[in-house]
Amino acid sequence: MKYAVEPLLDGDGPLGDLSVRLKLIYGLGVINRQEYEDAELLMALREELNHDGNEYAFTDDEILGPFGELHCVAALPPPPQFEPADSVCMQCKFSAINRLCDQQWSFH
Repeated sequence: MKYAVEPLLDGDGPLGDLSVRLKLIYGLGVINRQEYEDAELLMALREELNHDGNEYAFTDDEILGPFGELHCVAALPPPPQFEPADSVCMQCKFSAINRLCDQQWSFH
């Protein structure tokens, strides 16, 4: 089986391109239309961000805007509201979380 399938999935094989694989699994009914559209949107976003030369944080509008269009995301939570007395502490925590997200979702 590996002998027959592996050449199909190689970079120069007919299924080497991720978008072709995605269309195939959608056509076979493995994923539904909404999942297909979400995957297409994420691949387009990745392509766009990788080619514009800028660095992005997960919380940037260039990321959050397209994420709001995903079918799998019902709604993004509102931004955190800080109490004046706790603002420094909360901002430090939020900054640490943001840095972790940036490390995992870095686009460059």
